[in-house]
Amino acid sequence: MPEIKAGIDAGGSLLKIAYKENNRIHYKKYPIEKADEVLSWFKATTASSDIDAALTVKNIVLIGSTLIDNPFLKTTLANYLAVFGLFPLFLNNGEFSGAYGALLSV
Repeated sequence: MPEIKAGIDAGGSLLKIAYKENNRIHYKKYPIEKADEVLSWFKATTASSDIDAALTVKNIVLIGSTLIDNPFLKTTLANYLAVFGLFPLFLNNGEFSGAYGALLSV
């Protein structure tokens, strides 16, 4: 099964997702209040059992300044993602990911 790569920024008032599928990068954003709903949709979408396009997600990259010095939020997100069989990756200096992505897109 091919593996889909995805990044999630759960900081601030928006949940932002970037993922690569069929060599195309997709971007989506949702109000943070819909995190449960969106993560459930994301897991269901990427865990398709369709033989022609089966995908599996194992690692989720979480970024954003909200995670700085916030072990409670990190633990909460890790526990929530574990329910779906997902492994969170917390980047060092992840609060600069948006700036880095903007730099790469120029």
